[in-house]
Amino acid sequence: MKTKLLSVIAFFAATAVIAQITVTDADVVGVDKVVYEAIDTMPAAAITAGSAGANQTWDFSALVEHETDTLNFTNPNWTPYASDYPTSNLCVEFEADSFYIYLEKNTSGLYFIGQAGNFGFGVMKLKFNPTQRFIAFPLTYNNTYQDTSVMDFSFDPQSPPVDSVRSKTTTYLDVNVDAWGSVTTPLGTFNAIRLNETEAEIDSQWIMIAGMWQLDTVEMSTTYSYSWWTDDNAAGFPLVEGDYSSGTNDFNGSVSYLKATPSTSIYEDGLIKTEVRLYPNPVKSYANFHLDASIVETIEILDITGKRVESIPIARDVETINVEQYPYGIYFYRAIGKNGQSLYTGKLTVIK
Repeated sequence: MKTKLLSVIAFFAATAVIAQITVTDADVVGVDKVVYEAIDTMPAAAITAGSAGANQTWDFSALVEHETDTLNFTNPNWTPYASDYPTSNLCVEFEADSFYIYLEKNTSGLYFIGQAGNFGFGVMKLKFNPTQRFIAFPLTYNNTYQDTSVMDFSFDPQSPPVDSVRSKTTTYLDVNVDAWGSVTTPLGTFNAIRLNETEAEIDSQWIMIAGMWQLDTVEMSTTYSYSWWTDDNAAGFPLVEGDYSSGTNDFNGSVSYLKATPSTSIYEDGLIKTEVRLYPNPVKSYANFHLDASIVETIEILDITGKRVESIPIARDVETINVEQYPYGIYFYRAIGKNGQSLYTGKLTVIK
């Protein structure tokens, strides 16, 4: 009897290591986080998506970093097109390209609202209507969901005799949480669920010539992909993602994986850098600096000549300063790290 009891205890202890999980909006990356993804452009043939079902084990530890991608998640209110996407509460910022992807994250899902930036024909503000819910919360094993979204816009191609181009993309998503188990990647081992996604798109394009619209092209495509999500605090983003060939478990292209825990800091060439967000800017009275107080020691304010106007000790992640006494004009600010290193610089405009 004692032997049987010990065997039962041992069985449950072993199976408890790999646990079925539920992923909610709280488990997904938020504002002021930087996600680092590595991309294996030529995954080994032995790396497959595995099987559906419960209590699976996936080993992606052999994935190799050929390329990297960095996603900077920020507050939409800190971007130039916030008023065009009033429901957005999360934004992916590509600062070097002045390009922004606007999202909404809530308890029912993660939604793609739209994107804005200069696409080569001046600034365009594109919106999904209806919006695209590409993740439905809560996510747990055997959940399924479907979604239909449309993006429809027109622009001037500046290419006579074409006066205008209209592009319409209709996307149909069919997602099945078809497996749970343990995933091992170069980052570590995690309890996870797998999303099996089918995405069908219809892309239609019309052109206007001499005031008359005519259908130019219609293209249809279907993509099959897997992604592995965890509720572990070290993630907040898919652990592994890759497209696969229908009817097989073989990846048919690059496989991306989470390279590091999302952070507020950017590590580059061995030096710590940090993002600092300032709003409002221009400012009349109070300026709010959003930063990482564990890294930043002080904020220095400099005038246009480089003369230091003020040095503000940092005690919290949101520091507010009064600039009412500053003369009208342009100033610069500099974030100084705890080791004295200059981490970030920016421009501050004071108006009256």
